[in-house]
Amino acid sequence: YAVVDSDINSTYGTFIKALNHNAYAFVNAILVSNKIAKNTGTDGQGNATTTFSYVNTDTNETCSFTLTDGTNDKLIHNACELVRFVLEVTGDEFFSDVLSAKGAIKDVAGIRSLDDQQVLAYIIRSIINSLVDGIWIEQTADTDTIAGAAADAVKQLAYQDLPGIDYTLPEITDFTGSDAFKQYNIAVTEKVLAILMDIAAFKLNTEMDTNLLTNIGPTAAYGTTNDGNSNATGLVPIQGNSGVYGTVLSIIAHWGVNYWACTSGNSDYGTSTPTCLLNIALALNGNNSPTVDNVWTDLQTILNSLIPITTPTTIVNVPDNRPIIYAGVANAVNAQGNHDDYGYGNSLKTLLFDYVIFPVLNL
Repeated sequence: YAVVDSDINSTYGTFIKALNHNAYAFVNAILVSNKIAKNTGTDGQGNATTTFSYVNTDTNETCSFTLTDGTNDKLIHNACELVRFVLEVTGDEFFSDVLSAKGAIKDVAGIRSLDDQQVLAYIIRSIINSLVDGIWIEQTADTDTIAGAAADAVKQLAYQDLPGIDYTLPEITDFTGSDAFKQYNIAVTEKVLAILMDIAAFKLNTEMDTNLLTNIGPTAAYGTTNDGNSNATGLVPIQGNSGVYGTVLSIIAHWGVNYWACTSGNSDYGTSTPTCLLNIALALNGNNSPTVDNVWTDLQTILNSLIPITTPTTIVNVPDNRPIIYAGVANAVNAQGNHDDYGYGNSLKTLLFDYVIFPVLNL
């Protein structure tokens, strides 16, 4: 299969915008077998469709999936269709015996009944339950969503290091209105990020050189222990169930950058490492404390120096001056405030959350 450049130029504008179109053509080109029947047609919007059917000779069940040509809004659905087909044909071959023993593997009818959100959540649960020791995600209304399944896994992961903290996850039933699912996914994402920051804080506090902690002294210590319930020496706070991710992220970033500066002799906080680190700790408690917005701004600056995501939207050395990211995303990122659906005022955050994370979670 070869990408037809004229198709990209005339219909889609860029290769990125033609991803679904090319994937549709690619699968049609390579999926040729006398055991697979193909039926072509169109959907309600005039896009070409191909339905692939296969009869499983072991079970005598017909497995099928339908791909839809067109713009990238069809891409994830097409991928989910392909996943459903693979699961229908292979049954329990991809998963461990423990899933079969617990009745967690669905039959063909069960898989075909799953919508896109549910099939991706099913894959997440099955992979984690098969491969990760000590974590088992039960199927519930919340874990039937991508965000809910991922959040349950992160909560159980945190329990292994912080058993004294009972993290409460948002539930679908907590939200009402036309945008309830969108608000649920935002809340779950923020909660997962906060829990991950607590895990990171625990790892840093327990694995940091004890001599370094002794040199810094109690001025820099936050109250953290293995279970998160009482005071002990630590560099980064473990916030518990009420925490927000930005607090810990900003402190970790501050320590990371300035610890490197201390050890390399390039810090403004002092020349000797103990003095330097103590001064960093004092700065964290004063007016020089970094904010999470500072961190996102710095990350954006670093990324933009590697892959321009703000300006310019076209690169001189790219053939035909085509955008690295297609115009719709580039313009939205540049316009920040006008296209910032989830309230993030930073181009990198807007790109990451509005164009990657939440479109997948909000299927």
